[in-house]
Amino acid sequence: MVHEHSQMNSSPVDLTDPELEQLLGDAYPVPNIPRSLLKRLDCVIENDWGHSPELAVTPWGKIARSFSQNASRVKTIPAIVISAMLLFAVVIFSLGSSDAAWAEMLEALKRQNVVQIQIPGGTRSMSLSEGIIIEQREESSALWNIPQNLFLTRQAGQIQMQQGSFKAASSLSPQEQLVLSFLAGPELLQEISTLRVKSERSKTVKTAGGTESALVLLLENEAGENWELHLTFDPQTRLPEAVEVHRDKSDLQSIALSYPPTSFRSIQDQQFPDSLISVAIAASSQPDGSGQEIALNQADPNEARLASAAVSLPLRPEPTVPWQSPDAVPSRWNSVEVQRLTPEKLISQIDSLLVDLWKEKGIEPTVAASETELLRRVYLDLTGRTPTVHEVRTYLDAPQEHRYEQLVVRLLNSPDHASHLATVWRKVLIPEGIDLTAFGGVQEFDRWLADQFASRKPYDEIVSSLLLAEGRLSKSGPLLFYTALKLDPDQIAARTARVFLGMRLECAECHDHPFEPWTQKDFWGYAAFFAQISRPRGELERASKLMRVHDVGIGEVMLPDSGEVILPKFLDGTRQDAYGEGTSRRVQFVRWLTDPANPYFARATANRIWGQMFGKGITDPIDNFGVQHKPRIPEIIDLLAGHLIASDFQLSEVLRAVVLSQAYRLSSGAETADPQRLDWFAQMQVKMLTAEQIYDCISVATLLDYGNAQAGGQFNLSRFSNPAREEFLQQFSTPSG
Repeated sequence: MVHEHSQMNSSPVDLTDPELEQLLGDAYPVPNIPRSLLKRLDCVIENDWGHSPELAVTPWGKIARSFSQNASRVKTIPAIVISAMLLFAVVIFSLGSSDAAWAEMLEALKRQNVVQIQIPGGTRSMSLSEGIIIEQREESSALWNIPQNLFLTRQAGQIQMQQGSFKAASSLSPQEQLVLSFLAGPELLQEISTLRVKSERSKTVKTAGGTESALVLLLENEAGENWELHLTFDPQTRLPEAVEVHRDKSDLQSIALSYPPTSFRSIQDQQFPDSLISVAIAASSQPDGSGQEIALNQADPNEARLASAAVSLPLRPEPTVPWQSPDAVPSRWNSVEVQRLTPEKLISQIDSLLVDLWKEKGIEPTVAASETELLRRVYLDLTGRTPTVHEVRTYLDAPQEHRYEQLVVRLLNSPDHASHLATVWRKVLIPEGIDLTAFGGVQEFDRWLADQFASRKPYDEIVSSLLLAEGRLSKSGPLLFYTALKLDPDQIAARTARVFLGMRLECAECHDHPFEPWTQKDFWGYAAFFAQISRPRGELERASKLMRVHDVGIGEVMLPDSGEVILPKFLDGTRQDAYGEGTSRRVQFVRWLTDPANPYFARATANRIWGQMFGKGITDPIDNFGVQHKPRIPEIIDLLAGHLIASDFQLSEVLRAVVLSQAYRLSSGAETADPQRLDWFAQMQVKMLTAEQIYDCISVATLLDYGNAQAGGQFNLSRFSNPAREEFLQQFSTPSG
């Protein structure tokens, strides 16, 4: 692919050029890598991508492994050799990895409300999106809950509780732990935290209808014992249809999976009709300071009885910010308090808050990142690529005082920053897996977003232009947002709530939200603002280029299964006529959304920017603000949100403050392990590169786009109208998560 692209480039690279030869010969040596960082990288890669036995047994795999183990001994390797090894590793990796089916299955299960299997004497049900399994038998029930890390059982009317077996330190993610426990049952649950994925492979199985593909997942515990799961999938939905469970080559069970059309909340109510469980947190902590006391209350019509012994869980102090006080449900959040601070004062306050927090929790932050580590990081985060050798040399040769600050300003004003930011926000705005080829692909949408960011247009105005766009869908650009969502009010409501409010409001679409104080009427009152966009009646399989986006003044939404018409209603209780009586519903919605008084918009944006730079939001997940997911450091969210409003919604102002903060400049490696560092931003997260970043880094390393070098050595990537890049992205893009 590289060779073909070089031939197509109008300015092919002349490998006999003495200046280029000098540039390659002067490439920097590979730096020493701390062993702790190598170990963390191994865990992250194996966690997210799985282990490839095919790579391990090939001669090249042994060479790659040997290179990894002896990285600290490598002194000097020319950049062209590094580039060739990188390309070769990417190819080998793509040949050896078979866990795409596993990742697709997890995504499909997250979108599915409930999955259920039959077990002897009852059923086992799971909601992956809420992190819950319920097992119901004739005489007993059990509930496993990842967020609370609890394992609850009911036997003959009595409730018992034990610490859950779900461990954050496991090589499996919490969602993988939940799915595997659901498929294999309580036996696997008891040792889930000790398991690792040993291998994954595909196989072909014979069925009554012919043959179909299956995924074989091999797990191994600390004792070397193996679990093996054989899963077959629906080729359209990617949902698992059946699973065979084996332990040490003996057959345990063969299970068929079903997907009942009911809400999980109703299932939970049915499973525990006579013993609904509530978790009470005592006011005082344990005497040894290890955690808070948790007791179970078993509902009883005559008396409230405490069930089993108390359990100690890690302390998570409640935030003191008024909008996140224990009784402040989202519909009553206060507006952001706007403080007009200088950029330097803002950065100082962020640093001060974090330093005080680290001292309070006894956290020793890791050392500052080296100049080259920080340089690589800020280029990847702000421009989506690594720096060229010329850019590295120019930076390191500059006077040390304020050179990092000046670099940040330069990167924020670069074309590569605008195009990279466009990619980041497009991935957030347009759901994964939607084919927009008939509308010209995502190129025009990316180009439109890049133009908005390059012109320094305020973020609130960009959002307004996006949501108020009109015209035929064939025009592409911002209208691709509506094309991707098929102009459905419920889909538009769900996506805008996630992106612009940081809330998963769609959990209240079919029933009241099971864990947040949003009702089904709240969701449909929000969706009603998009009910009067012109569209045909009924369900749309896909949008047509001939369709036109404009407001027609008629159209309502109805509560599912009731026929009750739901009128527009703002989430914070603001009256609808406060934003322009007589104007279209979309206009009213956008005015409310981008109003500085809106308690959600600026906070959600600030949290998303922090998450983009740190790999983890202050509220995590980034798009799940609420009572159950409170921000770890709400004061920082409010500082950044207030500055965003004060700067007339210039994203670059918030980005600048974040990347100049002390926390952002910390190293991702440490000689001693302390999980709290990562939880409280006292050590930089290891972030996986996106497909776009991988291609762009290869492009820089191999000088694919060398013809785009500007006067003075400035280098800008060709991200639009680049067929080779598009082909690469189609092959290497993976589902989010």
